[in-house]
Amino acid sequence: MEIPAFANKVHHLLFIYDFASVGCTEKILNQNAILILNNDPLREQLHPAKKGIDTFEEFCNQSSVQELILNLRGSKHHHTKPKSRIDIHSTQLVYANRLFHLHKWLDGRDFEFNNFVQTAQDTFQNRRESVTLHGLEHLLELYQNSFNSRRDFILLLKRYLNDQSHKGKRASSMVVEKSAILAYFRCNESEINITFDPKKRYKVREAEDPEPEMTLEDLLKLLTTGRPTLIQKAVILSKFHRGLDTTTLVDRFNFQAWGQLVSYFGTANYMKWDPDMCPVPIRLTRMKTDYSHVGFLDRDAVVAIQDYLYDEQKKKGRIPEAGKPLFVNQKGNAINVHWVSNAFNRMAQKAGIQSRLDGYDRKPIFSKNSHELRDLLESTLLNCGVRADVVEHVTGHKPKDSYEKQAKLFPSAVRAEYMKASNTINIFSNIYHYMKGDEKTILLENQVKVLKEKLEEAKNRERAIQEKG
Repeated sequence: MEIPAFANKVHHLLFIYDFASVGCTEKILNQNAILILNNDPLREQLHPAKKGIDTFEEFCNQSSVQELILNLRGSKHHHTKPKSRIDIHSTQLVYANRLFHLHKWLDGRDFEFNNFVQTAQDTFQNRRESVTLHGLEHLLELYQNSFNSRRDFILLLKRYLNDQSHKGKRASSMVVEKSAILAYFRCNESEINITFDPKKRYKVREAEDPEPEMTLEDLLKLLTTGRPTLIQKAVILSKFHRGLDTTTLVDRFNFQAWGQLVSYFGTANYMKWDPDMCPVPIRLTRMKTDYSHVGFLDRDAVVAIQDYLYDEQKKKGRIPEAGKPLFVNQKGNAINVHWVSNAFNRMAQKAGIQSRLDGYDRKPIFSKNSHELRDLLESTLLNCGVRADVVEHVTGHKPKDSYEKQAKLFPSAVRAEYMKASNTINIFSNIYHYMKGDEKTILLENQVKVLKEKLEEAKNRERAIQEKG
């Protein structure tokens, strides 16, 4: 067997053999021989020190991470794609961030694993080798070239999942950590199995734990003492009535609702829209589930949109167009997820309904958030006697039974079911247009009266402060 000239400096030479080929003791079947060296200069020559991966961009540009990204779902946005320095989104971005944290944890860490080393011409020995890791991709390469050492790699990754750096995280968050690791190895054709139950170490949600929730009374306060602008009121009511999650609101509803409203009312002159024709069916595809379904805008939402558009045209001369955003920010750009979240939080603070929940150490969680509007619609519809399958449909849940096609076959029946809740969800026009004198209406009317008085008092205090200034 021909030996390279520098082999005299090599103390141990490991050849990877195909042990199914009996007697081939000198034939190298895999040319990628692993050289185990004691001579430091030669070790550096054969295994040069890897350039440090310090930034998230550098990490994502590694071939193994690129392989992962190519196999994960990216952005589903059609109109409002979130800004990203390296053009990765959704699951791609979540997993890449989690793995970058793992990469930094591994970098510079000493690691021992088994290697099969040739000690003589026909003799091999299973030895422990110690290396200093250069990060995640280095670990992957070692795993791919290791022999009978799977256990060492699994224990190292389990040590990371149980590390103190995750203190305060919820079990649900650690499920994502594990999923990201498994996906990374799987997408690089080096599957690994990690037995790890995050519920045994990390917090799980219990029945008595506080969680965000919202009532109709909270919504009423939000839209009165919360002092919303016209656009904020229109956005919140649209989100509530249509049962929208925020991403679907900003990327689909905001660009598709105008055309459907014009088609339904038969005119682009929004001031001629008749609220008595409500609720208006609006078909959209929910981005999270790719489920196309019909929901509705009832009177309050439509009137709020009319008021907003009238103000926009009067102050800015803006007339809505098909395919253009219905709701725009002060710079004239389409509103985004952050705009909705920030607007809701400011209104909730002003309304006095916002508080921070206990038990969330890593990230502050508040008692009210805009996602609760969708849950509020669902619970309100059920409480008003709307059929459960209709509630599931209008809030964008895929039917469990593929043959449940009532919404497509009988759209008028779905609309009629939704209308059972009209008097309840129209918290403003219910008073001004549906006065019946029942207890619920009287109670609601009194609440609005009190809230208006508080709002007027707040305005008077502001005027007094300004006059003194």
